[in-house]
Amino acid sequence: MKEFLTKHCDLKSSRNIVYLTAVSAFLPYYLTCIVMAILGFYILFKTDIKKTVFCHFGSSLIPIFSFITLITAVCFKNWLGALCSLVFFIIMTIGFYIRTVMTKDVFEKALDICCVGGVFASIIIFIERLLYLCHEYWFPIYPNIKEYRCFGNLFGNMYFSFYFHPNYIGSILAAVIIICAYKVIVNKQNKLHYYIVAAFSAISMFLTESMFAWVVVFLGLSVLLILQKRHLLLSILFIATALGIFVLLNVPELFPRVLHIGGTTDNRVQIWDLAVNSLSKSPWFGQGFFTYYKVSLATEGSYVTTHAHNIFIEPLLSFGVVGSLILFISIFILFEKVVLCKNFLRKSYITHLIFALTAGILIHSIIDMTMLWMQTSLLYCVIFGGIGADERTFYSIFKRRRRHLRNKKHTFTEE
Repeated sequence: MKEFLTKHCDLKSSRNIVYLTAVSAFLPYYLTCIVMAILGFYILFKTDIKKTVFCHFGSSLIPIFSFITLITAVCFKNWLGALCSLVFFIIMTIGFYIRTVMTKDVFEKALDICCVGGVFASIIIFIERLLYLCHEYWFPIYPNIKEYRCFGNLFGNMYFSFYFHPNYIGSILAAVIIICAYKVIVNKQNKLHYYIVAAFSAISMFLTESMFAWVVVFLGLSVLLILQKRHLLLSILFIATALGIFVLLNVPELFPRVLHIGGTTDNRVQIWDLAVNSLSKSPWFGQGFFTYYKVSLATEGSYVTTHAHNIFIEPLLSFGVVGSLILFISIFILFEKVVLCKNFLRKSYITHLIFALTAGILIHSIIDMTMLWMQTSLLYCVIFGGIGADERTFYSIFKRRRRHLRNKKHTFTEE
C-alpha cells in the first residue's frame, strides 16, 4: 500500500498531477476541494510557475482576470464571488500546468481514468436508486434514501451521486460517453469495455433526469464523427436519435421530467429577465462570480439560483464588459492553438475530442452553466489540457523543419 501511494501520489511526477486531477472529478465534491487545494498549492509554490504555468501565450490574462473579479466582488461585498475568484485561479493554474506537461500517453491514460470514474459514479447512482426503491416499494421500514444523499432532498427523486446538482453529474457522464466514443474510434483493440462504460453512463445519466445532457451527447458525438469522417456511424446516430424523438413525442411519460419542461422553461425565462434587468447596475466590471445569486437573494419573488444559466448573460452580469472581454480573449487564444494543431497535424485526434466536447459545452451553456463547478471544470482541464500533447508534436516538427532548412541553406552556401 505504501509503495502504491508513493508511486501514484508523488506530486514530483507531473503525470501523477494529471491523474489526480482526473480522479478528483469523480470524488465527492468536498474531497475534490481538498485535492484541488493540494494540487494548486504544489504547482504554485513547489514548481517554477514561469515555466510550468505562465509559459503559454495569453496565460498572463488569467491572474489579471482573477484579480479584477476578486477586487470587484470585495467592493460589492460578494464574499462568495471573492472565494470563487480564488478557486477559478487555482483551477486555471492546474489546467495550464496540465497543458504544459501533457503527453499523448499520459492523455490516453487520463481518459481511461475518467472512464473508470464514470463507472464508479454510475454504481453510486444505482445504489441510490436501489435504496430509494427499497424504502418506497419493498421495505417501508428501511432507512429513507434521503439519509444517504450527500445534499439532502433538494431535487426530488433525481440521483446525483457525489455531486452538488444532478445537472453536474449529467454533464460529467455526457463527457464520459463522448470520451468512450473517442476511445472506440481511435483504438483498434479493447473496444468492448468502452461500450460497457458508455452504456453504464447512459443508464445512470437517465436516472439523473438531466434532460439536456442527451443533447450534449448527441451534438458531441456528431462533431466527433464528422471530424473523424465516420459517415456510417453518423447515419446510425441520426437514425437512433430520430427513433428516440419519435418515442419521446408518443410516450413522453417514459422520459423523466419531460412533462415538466414547461415549468423549467418558465424558470429560465424568469432568471434571464432578472439578469438582463440587473446588467445596468455594474456594466463595466460586474459584481464578481455568482452575481445572479446575490441579486436574486435581494429581489423578492425571484427564482434563486447560483448563476444566470446562459453563456452570454452570465459573463456580462458577473464580470462586466471588461472581464468578459479578457475571458473571451483567453478562450480565443486557446482555440487558435487548437485550430492550428488540427490543421497542421495529420492525425490530431485530441483536437477532435476537444471540438466535440466544446460543441456540447456551448449548446448546454445556452440554458445552463455546468462548467461553473469544481468537478466539471477539473475534468474539462484534463481534456482541454490534451492540446499540450499536440503542441509538443507541432513544435517538434517545426524545429526539425527549421533545422533541415538551415542545414540545406548552409550546404548551398558552401557549394
